[in-house]
Amino acid sequence: MKTKSNRFLQLIGCIVMLAVGFFLMSDIDTLISKNNGSLEDYNAALSINNNEDIEDGYYQVTIDAVFTCFATESSGSTPSSWYYAVWLDDDSIAVLTTDDKETVKELDRICDDTWAYLNYEADSFTLEPCTLDISASGLIKDSDLGIMYKQSLEKLGITDDNFRIRYSTLSTKPVDDLLSNVIIGAVIFLIGLVCTIVILSMIMKERKNKLSGFDTPVMPGIDLHQPMAPLVTKSEARKRISNPTIKKSYSKLQRKAILCIVAAIVCIAIPGAMLLYNQYYSSYGESVQRRDMLSLDGDTTAKNNDAAELVITKVPSLIYSYNDINYYLVEDSKSFIVILDNEQYSKAEASVKNDGSFKLIGYLEEPSNEIKGKLIDYFEESQGTSISFSDYEETYGKYMLHVQSDYTGSGFPMDKIRSTAIFFGITALFLLYFGIDLVTKKDLVLKKLSYLSDASYAQMEKELEAPGVRKYPQNLYLTENYIVLLHSFSAYKDNSKKENDSLFINYHDITWMYPSNMTQYGKTVNLGITVYNKTFGAVSILSLPTNDFNQNMINEVYNIISQKNPNILLGYNDKNQKRIGA
Repeated sequence: MKTKSNRFLQLIGCIVMLAVGFFLMSDIDTLISKNNGSLEDYNAALSINNNEDIEDGYYQVTIDAVFTCFATESSGSTPSSWYYAVWLDDDSIAVLTTDDKETVKELDRICDDTWAYLNYEADSFTLEPCTLDISASGLIKDSDLGIMYKQSLEKLGITDDNFRIRYSTLSTKPVDDLLSNVIIGAVIFLIGLVCTIVILSMIMKERKNKLSGFDTPVMPGIDLHQPMAPLVTKSEARKRISNPTIKKSYSKLQRKAILCIVAAIVCIAIPGAMLLYNQYYSSYGESVQRRDMLSLDGDTTAKNNDAAELVITKVPSLIYSYNDINYYLVEDSKSFIVILDNEQYSKAEASVKNDGSFKLIGYLEEPSNEIKGKLIDYFEESQGTSISFSDYEETYGKYMLHVQSDYTGSGFPMDKIRSTAIFFGITALFLLYFGIDLVTKKDLVLKKLSYLSDASYAQMEKELEAPGVRKYPQNLYLTENYIVLLHSFSAYKDNSKKENDSLFINYHDITWMYPSNMTQYGKTVNLGITVYNKTFGAVSILSLPTNDFNQNMINEVYNIISQKNPNILLGYNDKNQKRIGA
């Protein structure tokens, strides 16, 4: 039943809340150690472990030497996180990140003191080291941050030959969030516990007596277990539909099903057509004419997606990542921005180091003002270079080079085809789901109509057009001898089960009827009626929001059906459930 499934989902939700709360509270021991100042010292842990990498966790670290702030992460135009290369006690280097501005001031001061010592302007490292509570974790070498970290150290002359470079990240943020996480976890856990107790008690209460109104004794002599048999085929059932009301409902289902399936096919075909177009151009078009990035100045014919190339003699420097796109700076006789993925960067780096040069192949892409702003902010923060939007093109060119070695010079770039395929693929899945669902419901209409003989069906259609037919919300019709339920998109009616979507049945073929009200937190929010037949199962024929008008309507429908079939079992109770074998 609908209420049962809702209770089950609510219970699952409570269990999830309990699990999330427990997970967030699991760091309470670390929080206590932090408040007591008894977190393990990171440098000491390295020493005990013979300066080998140690397991991730929470530590305390004292910083007395900082090389550089090599990266920042921005929220809008304001930096929100800072990344430093710090010198540890075992003469190794690691990444330290923080989002606390006071800590940033301290680290910048220590950085100045460090370089004063290295430039023989001071006799020692800083006299005021900074002690921080941190969370240590590994850093992936080939990640954007790992590449920027390595490149910044190489610019300072720091390599694996003269220092031990650790790919570890020491972050102050998780430690700062410990208290809030534990508090949030405790609140979520308590709410989940209270809700679990309340829902379990409601389930037990509903099991005793869910909806026992309208109860009547079980009528003797009723064969409740004999299923109905189809009297015509579904094809024959479809051909005999002549009533405009039934025909309109069936045609509407059919049109929507066709529309969804056709739209899904179109969604799948779009990226395929893009690929075929590119293949056609590659096979039959002229040889690819690529523009030289060094010769674009003053070329007014260049445009987005034109094939282009650039020969580089220096390794590109990663300057910015945005929406999983990596922007690199290429500095040679001129400066350009190029877009590379990690694999492309590795090829370019190896070729430049081994052969002295590398040709980048791809297509022109004009950066948006948003991207220009991000790049300008980077240059101002990292290099102290201040340029305006109007100066950007003179410095770095109007176009970036989006590297794609197999770009044919026309049609659609592969990156755009991939993003298009993902978008339309997801859309197609949803459309197919709804289309198949509508096809199933359309087929179910014919299946239920097939249980009526030609004479019964003709009588039902005639009664649907009679003046005395009663029409209710959600396409429910009560004729002289039949219940007719047509497809409805009502938000209040439970259409998650296919059997609740349509019904064509004589009153005397109904064996059981009961209110199917929906309750939340002990309060009835929906009023409904469900009828049961051995062949069709339980079918919700009406479900409306709770108010006096709808209550009167529900009572009216309930009374009409019970008067039409005096032998019907009424009420949701254990006796009736056992009687029909539900």
